[in-house]
Parts: sequence; structure tokens; C-alpha cells
Amino acid sequence: MERFLVILVVLLCGGLAANAQTVNPWLDSTQINHSKVPLIIANGIVTNTAELNPDFISSVYVVKDRQAEKGAGCLSDNGCIYVEADQQFDIITPRMYQSKKNLPSSVRTVVFMLNGTMVSDTLRISKGSIRRVDVLLGSNHPRVPVDSACLSIWTLSNEERGIPEINSGMRIRGPREAGE
Repeated sequence: MERFLVILVVLLCGGLAANAQTVNPWLDSTQINHSKVPLIIANGIVTNTAELNPDFISSVYVVKDRQAEKGAGCLSDNGCIYVEADQQFDIITPRMYQSKKNLPSSVRTVVFMLNGTMVSDTLRISKGSIRRVDVLLGSNHPRVPVDSACLSIWTLSNEERGIPEINSGMRIRGPREAGE
């Protein structure tokens, strides 16, 4: 009986893991967002605090948990800060960004992620808040068609994403001179 329960639990966990993997096959350890930073939307545009000028903020509305999911969807797992500001942002959409990247001619389908979450190609993002854009090719990911690609846009730093900085630097010193 115990053996049966152990096998059942292993099968259930394996099924759940397989389900989670099919939801977003582009995710790997570099794409997962462990952040606790809330999503910031200013004038309907995804942005970050560094871009906001406090002198132009007219109102701030903070929502958390399920309320945030209703307004901003799964992008707002950690809550959402809505800001109304008399400030203009230079915006870009994932679709506009695609034209800036040189994707191979074999790519027929492109999907878009923002901070590790699938998003629409028309989502408005402030250019100044983009920290990094990764081009992921389907040929490098199992369970993804070879003729597809993903533009993974990050507005969060590695620290904000919960990824520890790895000190990969090396210091090399020569022999010490007399008097040093």
C-alpha cells in the first residue's frame, strides 16, 4: 500500500511538473522571475521607479493580491502600483522591438515575455525601464517549434529578480617587487 501511494505521489508530481512546463516552455533558470517587486504602471505604461519624476506624480493607487490580477493580469503577482503623472514616456511595444532585433529568416513565429511572463505584442512599455532583452530561439528549447523565437524583455535588474550576482572576476597578480 505504501509503495502504491509513493508511486501515485511521484506520478502526480511528474504530471504537475509537465503541466507547468507546457504552460510556458520558454522558461529556464535564467528566465524565471523570483522578484517581490510590484508592477508599476504609469499612465497605462509599464515602467519602473527610476523613470518616474516625483514632481509630476498626481496620484498613486496601490493594489495587491487578486485586485491587481484583475487589472494587470499575471504580470502583477506581487501587486501593482498605478501612477497618474503629468509626465510623458517614450514607449515601445514588443512588436516594435522585434524589428530592432535581427532574427534568423527561418523564424516564423515570435512570442513575447515581460519579466518572465507571456505578454501581448501590443503591451506599452517605457523604453527607459528596459534593462535587458534576450532573444531565445526555438532551436535551443525542447518542446518549442524550431521555427519560433521569443523576445524576453526585462524591466527588472538581476537583484530585483532575486538572482544572486555571481562574481566571476579573477584577480591575477605577478610576483611582488621588493619594496611593495
